[in-house]
Amino acid sequence: MKLLYIITMILGSNFWTIAAESGYSDHRNQKVDSLEQLLATHPPTDPNTLSKIYGSLSWGYLQTDRAKSEYYCRQRIEIGKKHNGWSALSNAYRVLGIHQYGAAQYDSAMFYYEKSLYATEQMRNYPSKYKLSVIEDNLSTLYGSIANLYNIQGLNLQAIEWYGKALKLFEKYDWKESMCIAYHNIGELYLCMNNYPQAEKNYLLANHYAHLTNDSLMGATSMKGLCQIEYLHYKNYEKALLYADSALAYYSVHPEEASDMSIVLMYKGDIYLEGYDDDKNAEQYARQAMSILESPREQAQARLLLAAVYLKRKQWREAEQTALEALSIDASEPNNTMNLYKTLNQAYTHLGDATQAEQYFNRFDSLKSSYANSLFQSTLTEMEVKYETEKKETRITTLEKLARRRLYLEIAGSIVLILTGISFLFAWLWSRQRRRKIELQLQQLEQEKLLVATQAALDGEVQERSRLARDLHDGLGGFLAAAKFNVSDLQQDAKKRAAIERINNAIQLIDDSMREMRRIAHHLMPETLQIFGLKRALEDFCKNISTATFSWYGDETRFDRQLEILCYRIMHELVSNAMKHAKATQILVEIVRYSDHIAMTVQDNGCGFDVENVQAGMGLQNIRNRIAAHSGILLVDSQAGQGTEISVELKIENHE
Repeated sequence: MKLLYIITMILGSNFWTIAAESGYSDHRNQKVDSLEQLLATHPPTDPNTLSKIYGSLSWGYLQTDRAKSEYYCRQRIEIGKKHNGWSALSNAYRVLGIHQYGAAQYDSAMFYYEKSLYATEQMRNYPSKYKLSVIEDNLSTLYGSIANLYNIQGLNLQAIEWYGKALKLFEKYDWKESMCIAYHNIGELYLCMNNYPQAEKNYLLANHYAHLTNDSLMGATSMKGLCQIEYLHYKNYEKALLYADSALAYYSVHPEEASDMSIVLMYKGDIYLEGYDDDKNAEQYARQAMSILESPREQAQARLLLAAVYLKRKQWREAEQTALEALSIDASEPNNTMNLYKTLNQAYTHLGDATQAEQYFNRFDSLKSSYANSLFQSTLTEMEVKYETEKKETRITTLEKLARRRLYLEIAGSIVLILTGISFLFAWLWSRQRRRKIELQLQQLEQEKLLVATQAALDGEVQERSRLARDLHDGLGGFLAAAKFNVSDLQQDAKKRAAIERINNAIQLIDDSMREMRRIAHHLMPETLQIFGLKRALEDFCKNISTATFSWYGDETRFDRQLEILCYRIMHELVSNAMKHAKATQILVEIVRYSDHIAMTVQDNGCGFDVENVQAGMGLQNIRNRIAAHSGILLVDSQAGQGTEISVELKIENHE
């Protein structure tokens, strides 16, 4: 089952509920032509009744005649505007949003969903007319629709936020079926972002509610997701197989779920090949998946697994043919295509075809570079924490209400005792607040002290580098230029061939010295950094390194000069470490510029190191101190023999 189908379930959970407003009959059974005949022969004069008929017709034509459905929506909107029919407006705008969603007009769909949301909120002002449960039912449906809209556009963060809003209402009314779907959708989004712990948490919740509601389909789908997490992230192959078998128990008796069944079969093949070195079972599950697949992308994925089996057996020609066949079927999915390129590179290497091996390695490297993108999971984790915190605050508020009631009863018995207790309470709170304020001030002063010291050291370093660069350029450069001029004059006067050769050698040495002097001066304080800014300076730096690939995402507007220098020095040091110590053959340098902060990543395929036991050198320690002084974040991810990824995040102060 595809993710989009699960999403549609939330969209359709209340699909017909609001539409069933007509006093004549449930529109699912009412023929729309009879309602149109009624409008043509005996149109109701009551606006409320007429609005309900328009609503039934708009839903009735939703899937068969878009033009008519939209026409009746707009007729209902006109009546709603004249008579403050907020429920009718909410319903009509939502239908228009569904039409735009189905036509992939996502901006227009959001426009109508927001109008529907506004109308639904206005219903709160008429508690005698609209029940709170009805209002919040409408809101939960709209939250799900907006989440689906963000989801289909790949805006995962926003989608999770709106699913979270819907989830609060589902929990409030204990709508277990909707909770199951919402948790599953959030788990799918986290899995797409490789945030495996959060994905696992939501899949387990989805599976819990699937069992409570006897929803075996959702149970199997959550098992499929958990299988992928155990296999990809935790490498717990035994547990992954248990999840896979649990999902297959459902899919095997539901042929309409052939696509999901084939995916689980491929998971099992991967697990047996990677986890148990069992190429026979891996081939069996790959061929079983191929026999039931219809999608070209999944057919290519199954052949990728089969090609891996052939590589394991050192059957290079079979691996080549299978990988080429997979590429001819589908090459639209980047991860599959990269793995197929890698497979062909290995096959041709062992077949002795160096030209083809190099060609597919270059294709792999190019696709990997274009597909690279930084994933920042800390924001998503903060959203989850925020949601959990709000739940706790709601519980705390309830407890406080109970405490106040108890307090009122105690006041009736002993007002003096209560006043005394309140006095002690205020004294304690004031004392605690004062201590907290002093602690915060001390922390702030300590932070400012560290920042001033680090900034002073950085300023001194910048000034010294600038002075040395000027001295090299203006002093030594001038002397070398004068020496070259004098030697050139001697060259004109020299007549002996040997003397001319020595003079030419001297000129060559002077030229080399001048180039080296300019290189050192540029390294100390690059002119490009001062004139054009951080992006241009790092581009020039990486161009001179054959193994480095540089990417910049986001706004290119320059920011504070001191921060630019700090960022340049940090990235220069990290890239230099990757070349000198890691012995990397590929270095990926990425900058992501946001409005209020900048994120920098250096990733290499070098020898790596044990993060827990590494002896930090002065260069890395200096970087840590500078980042800490600017309230930044430094993350190091490395394992021996598996490369290194270092991420840095610094705030950008906006000054008017």
